Amino acid sequence: MSGKILIVDDEEIIRRIYFDRLSAEKYTVETASDGQEALDKMVSFSPNIILLDILMPNISGLQVLEQMKTNPKISNIPVIVLSNMGQDINIKKALELGARDYLLKSSYTPNQVLDKIRANISGGSEKGSIYHLDVRENVSDYFRLSADHPFLKGYRCAYCSQPLQLELISNKTGSDDHSFTATFVCTSCGKKA
Repeated sequence: MSGKILIVDDEEIIRRIYFDRLSAEKYTVETASDGQEALDKMVSFSPNIILLDILMPNISGLQVLEQMKTNPKISNIPVIVLSNMGQDINIKKALELGARDYLLKSSYTPNQVLDKIRANISGGSEKGSIYHLDVRENVSDYFRLSADHPFLKGYRCAYCSQPLQLELISNKTGSDDHSFTATFVCTSCGKKA
């Protein structure tokens, strides 16, 4: 992989986890611990994408998004919000301010965040965009699908017993192609069922 990613989070452990994971994929990675440092690095580092927390000291993630809109040098950099703040008002505001996606830290593994980064760096609507859907018990064909395909084992990972998600990868080859390739993947270890 190639590309430059700016990780903005006031928690050092989060910065370290994502720095290590993304660097292992051959991305060039910089980090910032608050909104002001992030705005400065956006100009000097020129990232291809930004992973942005919302709740930070000095300048919040929402304020960063607001300030990005006013600076033509950084206004078009894609932003994925990665936050513990799951309130609808924050999600709506971030998306209105131009965030491409809003992910809850507790709901996404680093591998899943990596998938989102790849999809957004490649353009977001191109072939290969990846989406993850939770499987909910008692919804539609939940039991029938599990019974017909025993490898699903109650929608739990065979390796670590964590829940599976349905991963959809866009097969978009033209404006009329609305097909996807679907695979069940573990929400924790990322292994395919």
